[in-house]
Amino acid sequence: MMDGERAFWHDCNPFTHQWGPGIQCVIAGMIRLEPGSIVASAFSIVRLIGSGSMGTVYEARVIETGGRVALKFPHPAFGSSKSALQRFHREAHATLAIDSPHVVRTYAVVKLKRGMPVLVMEYVDGTELADLIDRHEGPIPLPLVLLLVKQIAIGLSAAHGAGVIHRDLKPSNVLVRNLRTAPVAKVFDFGLSVILSEGGSRLTFSGSSFGTPQYMAPEQIHDTKHVDERADIYALGVMTYELLTGRWPFSGTTTQEIWHDALNSQPIALRSRRPELSQELCDIVMRAMARSKEDRFATADEFREALLPFF
Repeated sequence: MMDGERAFWHDCNPFTHQWGPGIQCVIAGMIRLEPGSIVASAFSIVRLIGSGSMGTVYEARVIETGGRVALKFPHPAFGSSKSALQRFHREAHATLAIDSPHVVRTYAVVKLKRGMPVLVMEYVDGTELADLIDRHEGPIPLPLVLLLVKQIAIGLSAAHGAGVIHRDLKPSNVLVRNLRTAPVAKVFDFGLSVILSEGGSRLTFSGSSFGTPQYMAPEQIHDTKHVDERADIYALGVMTYELLTGRWPFSGTTTQEIWHDALNSQPIALRSRRPELSQELCDIVMRAMARSKEDRFATADEFREALLPFF
């Protein structure tokens, strides 16, 4: 099923059905499954990974093969909200179309009773990029920064090629596997993404918010729905700046201050915070964060290619 079939369906109710030996209940607005609970006759719950605005994620074992996957369940409140459920469905089908070694892959969508979907996703045993930034003592080595940014750009390019704009790219939405040996970055959590449909119209879906202030492009502050790929490039530029300096490019601390700075001020010069960087590299990062989207790189590939001489 993981290799060939991209979607399959099963009929059960996550809120009333007892899954295997575990005890299933709803706590604080999220699904709670005990280890050993059986889902869709195909997966055995291992542990809770975490919960976000769109749902709850578990590590699970594929009963037939023993392989590991991540299962993403929508919040129970989605059962009474048709629009919220539609957003979750769209995230599922948006991510099914993205095929990249630098995006956490969605293998399938399990449809539970009453239309409740569960995403069957690649399990990544890794570290959030945000944790790497927070825990690193001193500047992160430039070769590692460039490698991670290059990989994230490759993942973004695949998403954009599939017609998906992330809209909430940030360090906590990137996992890094094999950090100490052969680092591999993977973008995940497309819960706020925009899908460009075949007819040219935009399908937008989100959880309880519409982006993270520090990484939102100026045009996204004004209009969260009508953004293009360059909003993701802006966010990647901010992340690059943060990886290089350990700090955000603006001095504001509240949402309003951050937005005011993004709309009216220039980012704090990179070399003032890391003087050994070349001016050419700093100019590339600053271009990715340009206030006007017309002044940014047009594509993630263009940004990645601009960084290649510094490897």
